[in-house]
Amino acid sequence: MPDGPDGPDGPGGALSGAYRVTAYLDGETCRIEVADSGPGFPYAELPAAPADAEHGRGMRLIEELSDHVQFGNRSGRGGAVVSFDKILKWKDTPSLLMA
Repeated sequence: MPDGPDGPDGPGGALSGAYRVTAYLDGETCRIEVADSGPGFPYAELPAAPADAEHGRGMRLIEELSDHVQFGNRSGRGGAVVSFDKILKWKDTPSLLMA
C-alpha cells in the first residue's frame, strides 16, 4: 500500500506524516486498518466535536458505522493504529420496498 501524501513518496518526504491504509476481506467481514507514524493520541480523552465542526468527527463516524472498532498506539515505533470491521450481509431482495 502507498504511504500518505507526506510520506517518503509524497511532497514532504518526511516519515512523521506517513500513513498506511490496509483493507482485508474475510468472508462476510471487511476490516480496514489505518496506521500512522505520528505521536499517537489519547482517544478516550478526545472531546466530542460540535455538529457544525469541520474537523474532529471522523473517529465518531467510524464508531457509529462500524461493527467493531479498535484504537491503539504503537509502542516503541510510535504512531496510532485504528482498525474497524464492517460485517457485509448481502441480501437477495432489494433494500427499498417497491410500492
